[in-house]
Amino acid sequence: MAGTRTLLLAALLCLPLPGTATEYLSREYERAANYEDALERIAADPDRYVLVYIGEGLRCPPCVYTQGQLDRAPVVAKLKPRVVVVEAFAWGTRVEHEKRLIQRFGSSRGSSTSAAPMLSFVDSSGKEVLRLPGGLKNSREADSLADYLSGRHYTRVSLSLYVEQKQ
Repeated sequence: MAGTRTLLLAALLCLPLPGTATEYLSREYERAANYEDALERIAADPDRYVLVYIGEGLRCPPCVYTQGQLDRAPVVAKLKPRVVVVEAFAWGTRVEHEKRLIQRFGSSRGSSTSAAPMLSFVDSSGKEVLRLPGGLKNSREADSLADYLSGRHYTRVSLSLYVEQKQ
């Protein structure tokens, strides 16, 4: 019985408090209260993107890996001037703007199921230019994100192929 209570308490500690905003990524990134606010902030700058991050916290190993990659100092330094972050908790959120994010960005194309972590990059015109269901595959993808976005390579090639070609 004590083991069950300990497990339940540990699981609850991984959940955000009801009605609070989710924060997974480094606080060094500029954040927006919601998606609409993020789009407003980048509207006049074609070199900036909204990064929509949907994760499941510590209960999701790919989420933990992706967060770790995006929070490495060299990645933060390159991405920080280019993105405004909006985050959502994919599992049981009660925050209204997070529910809207999950409805719009929370599933893989052609699938109705959630693919956490989900990273979506949206340009200043509101067009989604990069979607990474399942998060980052390796550190090379994380290291290449800023150059991939700034060079608008998404118009020509996938991120994984871009990373391969750079080697």
